[in-house]
This record gives sequence, C-alpha cells and structure tokens, in this order.
Amino acid sequence: AFRKFQAKFPQKNQLKNTGELKRFEYFREESNKSLIAPFQALAKFIAVSGLIAMVLEVRYFSAQSVQIYLSRLTAILIAFLLLLLSNTRFGKKHSVLLVHTLLLSIICSFGIMIYLIPKTLIFNSHIIGLIIFTAALFLSWDVTNQIIVAIYYNVVFAASIIFNSKQIFILPNMVESVILVLIISVMAIVASYINYKLRHDSVIKSFEISQSEKKFRNLFENSVEGIFQFTRDGRFITINSALIKMLGYSAEDEIKKLGLVTDVFKRKSDWELLSKLLEKQGKVRNFRVPYKKKDGSEITVRMNVRTFEDEENDVIIYEGSLQDITQQVQAENEKQKALDALRLEKTKADTAAKKAQQESSFKTKFLANMSHEVRTPMNSVMGFLTLIENDLFEDKDELKTFARDARFAAESLLDIINNILDISKIEAGK
Repeated sequence: AFRKFQAKFPQKNQLKNTGELKRFEYFREESNKSLIAPFQALAKFIAVSGLIAMVLEVRYFSAQSVQIYLSRLTAILIAFLLLLLSNTRFGKKHSVLLVHTLLLSIICSFGIMIYLIPKTLIFNSHIIGLIIFTAALFLSWDVTNQIIVAIYYNVVFAASIIFNSKQIFILPNMVESVILVLIISVMAIVASYINYKLRHDSVIKSFEISQSEKKFRNLFENSVEGIFQFTRDGRFITINSALIKMLGYSAEDEIKKLGLVTDVFKRKSDWELLSKLLEKQGKVRNFRVPYKKKDGSEITVRMNVRTFEDEENDVIIYEGSLQDITQQVQAENEKQKALDALRLEKTKADTAAKKAQQESSFKTKFLANMSHEVRTPMNSVMGFLTLIENDLFEDKDELKTFARDARFAAESLLDIINNILDISKIEAGK
C-alpha cells in the first residue's frame, strides 16, 4: 500500500523528503562545524588540567611516578595531536570522532590513575566528572553521543574499581563517589539533551531564515520591477538589477553616485511634490514621473513609495518599487489623439448633419412656396383660356383683356420656372 501511495504521489512525497533532508543535512553540517571550536577549547583545557594533575601526582606519589608520568603524558600528547588534527580537512569532517577519542583518552587516563593509586578515587572521579559535564554543556552534540560517553565513562570507572585490590572498597566516601559518577552521567545526558534541543531549534531557525532570505534575494534580484531605498536628500542606498538596467547603467556603484534630484528626475518640481506627499501621507502610490537615463533619453515610471524608519541608524528613508511605463504612456497618448480626432470628426459630422437638415428644411419650405407660386398663375392661365374657349366674353375688348391677363400669368409662371432651373444648375455644378 505504501509503494502504491508513493507511485501515486511521487512528486509530493519527494518534495517533502527533500525538504526534510535539506534540514537534516544543514543541521548535521552546522553541528560538525560548531563542534570544532568547543572541541579545541576542551582539548586545551584537558591538556592543561592533565599537565597540572601529572605534576601534582608525580610529586605526591613518587613511588608510581613512572606509571603516572606515562599515563598523563600519553593523554596530553593525544590531546595536542587531536588539536592539530582538528585544523585539517579530515578533522573538520570527522569532528565527532575527535571528541570521542579525546574524551576516551582522558577517561582512560583517570581510570588508570584510580587503578594505580586507589586513594585518588575521590579526586579523580570529581575531576573526570567535571570534564564530562563541561563537555556536555559546551559540545552541543546529540544525546546518543553523550550516552556513549557516559557508558564508557562508567565502564572505565567500574573496571578501575573491580580490577583493583579489595582495599579500595573500604575507602571512605567510595560509595558516594560511585553514586556521584552515576549522577554526573545522568546530569551530563540531561544537559546534553537540553543543549542539543536548543541548538537544534536555533540551527533550524537559522536555516529557515537563510532560506527565506535566499528567496527574498532571488525575488529582489530577479524582479522585473525596480526596487530601491533612498535617503531623504535623494541618494540611493539599495537598488536591484532591474533598476540599474532600467536607467541604462551597468553597475550598482554608478547609480549610488547619482543624485535623484539632479541626475534622475526630469523635473525638480516632481521631486518636491513627491517629498511633500511622503512627509504628509507616509506613502504614495502610482506616482507618475519622467526619469532621465544615462544616455539622456527620457522614460516614464510609476512609483510606489513609503517612508521607513531605520532604527539602527536612526534615520528616515524612502523605499518602494517602480515600473517603466513609457510604452504604456505612449499608447495612452496615441489613444487620446485618436479619441480627439474621432471627437473632432464627430463634431464635424454633427455640424454637417445639422446644416444638411437645415438645408433640407429650406428646400421643403421652398417646395411648398413653389407649389403655391406655380399653381396660382397656372390656374389664372387655365381660367382665362376656359373663358375664351367657351365664348364667355361680351365683346372684343373683353376678349383682349382675358388674353392679356392670361399672358401675364404665363409670364409669371415662366419666370418661376426659370428660377427653379437656375437653382438646379447651381446644385449640379453648372
């Protein structure tokens, strides 16, 4: 079932394991590094304490001076040898092995002293207990290693007693010494556990912070927007690659030498307005301003800026981001020009339509008047001709009067027709 689950979700499972593996590898690497410095301090401490113990024991126990000398000197030489080895690549890689070797050598040295001189049981058990407990506090390694140290510490201590003469069992405070060794072993394990847990939490937090900082750094460097921090007098403090490229420069040092008011802002009034808004509001969004590039050309940027108090240096700085919207502004200008041209054409079309409507109204009125003006003389002509046709006149003089009036009406009609023809010719371009 587990294999089927892995086959069904391989990527998710692998990602989770990869994250845990990275944390484990990071912690192990940091733990190995952190062991070197306390190990070196512990090796020096053991070498010095072994040297002091050798001098005192050789002086007060001259009968076993040779055995004491060889035992202590061997432990001291091992400590110095391990100290030199800790500066090599092998020593840094296998720091845990060095610590175990050092502690085992000093424990065996004290065990030999207890075996050779049973009267030193209390003194040696106290000294080695102090060393073991100090190691648990300073080394910050995992509990497993401390338990291993406690095991061979107790084994060596027990062996030095068991293989000794029976006189060691009747020494005063012998039982208390054994109990002390056991208590110190347990205390050392507990102290190692607490120290290891604190160390583990600290290292994991450091790892998460470093990962978060790495992500932030990647976002900062790979962002297409320009990200910046600058002082209130207009000097860049922090800038990313996008901003450097946006202004046409090649290095961060070039940008930091510039003054925003004189070298970047196209108009000084824009800087003054931005400063006033930031002083009043604390932040400004979508602030459009023209910038000058290195080659003297102009770009338009949109800035989002806010004030930030740098508590470390006790100063107020401005930080934010900006975008190059030059193409957007050009597109907006072109769009505005097209809208203005369209509005102008619409105005012209409305004026022409209004004029055409007015002219159509004039034509309508003209046609109405023309209809009346044409019909009136036409009716007169037809009326007089009807009278003449039906001999409705009394004498020859009245006939002439009808004919004359009909001619006048026809002439009036002809004049109207001629005017209409003149208008048609004008509209036809003739």
